Amino acid sequence: MQLKLITHYLQLFRRYLEGAGASERLYIWTSQRTFQENWDLEASNLAAMYDASLQSTHSRRLWNRESYEPKRMMTAFMEMEPGYVYDIFRDLFNENKDVAGRADRFIYYCDELLGLYKERRPLTKENSHYHNDNYQMVSLYLGFRYPAVYTLYDADAFRKLLQLLGSTDIPAANDIGRFFKVMRTLYGFMAKDEALMAAHRARLDENQHFMGESLLLSYDFYQFCRKGVVVRCRCPFSVPYLYELYLRTENREQRTENREQRTENREQNNLHENNHHSNYLRIDHHGSARTIPRTRLSGFAGR
Repeated sequence: MQLKLITHYLQLFRRYLEGAGASERLYIWTSQRTFQENWDLEASNLAAMYDASLQSTHSRRLWNRESYEPKRMMTAFMEMEPGYVYDIFRDLFNENKDVAGRADRFIYYCDELLGLYKERRPLTKENSHYHNDNYQMVSLYLGFRYPAVYTLYDADAFRKLLQLLGSTDIPAANDIGRFFKVMRTLYGFMAKDEALMAAHRARLDENQHFMGESLLLSYDFYQFCRKGVVVRCRCPFSVPYLYELYLRTENREQRTENREQRTENREQNNLHENNHHSNYLRIDHHGSARTIPRTRLSGFAGR
């Protein structure tokens, strides 16, 4: 990663934090606080404790969305084999062991639990425990349990971040160990930026968000980089402008397609102006002729 690129995009991120749209992912800080306040592996009812730890009044999509129900299946495993699940979480949270090995073992143990679940319920239609999801759920457990050490993993967004920051070594496969190291490095840069940290803390509510040191800020940063945002700033002449920062959210083919679409729109506009007495316009684009009614081009008039 290149220092000048890191500095550049952190400056853009600071502007984002100072803007009105900076609250879009704050619900995760709320969920992290809920987890911190309820997680207790020594609880007498493991399933009830787990359920209380993963609650949100804003969004449950981190653990429950269409065709993705890791919370429901882990709850079922806890009700079936609480002792076994206790052991696999204790192994996952053992900081004396390599994190990549812990993550892989956890998924393997979930495979074993699913096999046992299906064996005991021959008529079940369950075919997944939903934790073999490119470490999404495992990283959530780790990030919520140890906020200053881990954060949520998004494989595609991480690769795009590395490209954006000038890395020449883009992992083809998941590398969760490297991911966590990069997240801690980026957090270190952010922690030294007083203005950025002040903007971040200003958006938190001590009554609902986790207020401690959290690598969720690194997660917020790389999701910001993946999606791109609209940042309001001023030109040298103090005229307001909106700069849309795509930040490589589209691949080369998509950008080419967009340029071609704009070219076609201009052609349609020109034809509309030159043929305003005609009911239909015939456009030949890339060798494919087609007839377009005037009504479809009326929106281009006067642009």
